[in-house]
Amino acid sequence: QVRSPKARIVSWGMPARLRDIDNHIINVLADGIEQVASNLCSFVAIGKLNNSLVTWGNTSCNSFEPPPAMFRNHARKVVSTLKAFAVLRKDGRVSSWGSQSYGGNHSTVRNVLLSKRFNVISRTAGDLIGGAFCALEADTGAIVTWGHPLKGGDSSTVSHAIRAEGGALNISSSASSFAAITRNSSVHTWGYRVGGGDSQSVRHLLASEVAKVYANNFAFVALKRNGSVVAWGNFFYGGYIPIDTRRELESSAVVEVYSCSNAFAAVNKQGTIIAWGGVESGDTTSVRAELSGNKTKLKQMFSNTNSFAALMKDGSLVTWGNKDQGGDHHYVSFDAPIKTIVAADNAYAAILENGNVVCWGSQGQGGDAQSVNLNLRNIQTVDASCCAFGAVDRDGRVITWGDTRYGGDSRTVSGKLRLGVDRIFSSYYGMSAIAYLDDDDGDHHSDRENLKMALIMTTTIIGPFVCCVIAFQCWSKRTRAAYERLSSIGYFGGGGGNMRNRENTQDISNIIDSVPYVGIRRQSDSGFEDADDFIRFRS
Repeated sequence: QVRSPKARIVSWGMPARLRDIDNHIINVLADGIEQVASNLCSFVAIGKLNNSLVTWGNTSCNSFEPPPAMFRNHARKVVSTLKAFAVLRKDGRVSSWGSQSYGGNHSTVRNVLLSKRFNVISRTAGDLIGGAFCALEADTGAIVTWGHPLKGGDSSTVSHAIRAEGGALNISSSASSFAAITRNSSVHTWGYRVGGGDSQSVRHLLASEVAKVYANNFAFVALKRNGSVVAWGNFFYGGYIPIDTRRELESSAVVEVYSCSNAFAAVNKQGTIIAWGGVESGDTTSVRAELSGNKTKLKQMFSNTNSFAALMKDGSLVTWGNKDQGGDHHYVSFDAPIKTIVAADNAYAAILENGNVVCWGSQGQGGDAQSVNLNLRNIQTVDASCCAFGAVDRDGRVITWGDTRYGGDSRTVSGKLRLGVDRIFSSYYGMSAIAYLDDDDGDHHSDRENLKMALIMTTTIIGPFVCCVIAFQCWSKRTRAAYERLSSIGYFGGGGGNMRNRENTQDISNIIDSVPYVGIRRQSDSGFEDADDFIRFRS
């Protein structure tokens, strides 16, 4: 027999006007979590029970109150701008709530959102002015937008043209603009004009044969079916392709495009990598020979705020961009082949095949791991906040380094980070752990292998942030599913790093002390829920 789980949630980091966690939230989340999303200072969770939706957080954000009652069940997905949320139900209907200038007020399109069925919702995360949402109708491909008109909330200039071309198939977004690919493979854009919302200068090139659209913070690139590329948006972010670079791009068909915050890097059929955009990240002059397709082929591309790191199939590594932010790795050495690379804002950490970790980039922001170098052995996973890294070794130990304000020093919670951590996750400002409590006669290591509960944390965090602890407490026999066991989330780092002596908050140390950890979760710093929509976004 398995008793019904009992949940506890404790929030800290932004105590002013923090909404209390009521029994309804506890009950909804007791059976597990499908998704957790957050914006500037509020949280939304979809519970496994009836896919019910609950909210909590700072009342000053105007986004902690849930949508109408009909949208509190059967939720499929939640997305956020800085100060608002939008929910897509399983029946295809859409609603939003929060700050009006960030898309929280959908009164002008409410009837459409209730009467039509949608299958995609996207958004521009926004800035200090506002943000917007876009919903794509399932049957016709028509778009419905609301929010700040200058940030994508007004699509009146393109909605008719999109309908005339059979509707949209896909929506891409930068930080402040949208781009829609229609059924006849053309592209229409709207939103912040100098951030990619105005594509009139290349409209004739976007009229047909567009296969995919890529974005960084303030520019877009369209890849056409013939392998040519078209760029538009902010000049300094890659919205303009210099003549010499264009000649290189035209020499062979492009097959893939990558981006960092302010630049793009294209790979052609020959394997050559060609970059443009930011002054440093868009300049490959110093590594041009290494990026030639005649030498080797690209295996995987990584990027941070102002640099790229290309891992080649022969095991070599090529970096370029700002030398102090990860654009130069030549002062470090690797004693084994690179398995994968993790990027913070201004540094990289490479996990080697032998389990060691090698770092480079900004020394104070994770590029220097000398203080913990002896502990970086047999590493299984690494994750990054903006300015720090956290690793988990084979025995489940947690090792952190980088800026102490952003999760680089976990000594304050070392007693809580016991053996059994599976992975590290982090937000922009810090890191969090998910732990599962043993039953009276069970072993949490064996139960953890069977854990099926999905926890997806997607956030948009600019400035001080709200953190939470979610604890599920239950009793079960070893034969029962592990997802019915207790889980707990704790944070350490800049926003909410001190779990004691915070005004108007509870002391959560007694909660975390009582359970072992099995994972640490990173909340997305960009707020872009889908990988196709993801860009590195900084305020």
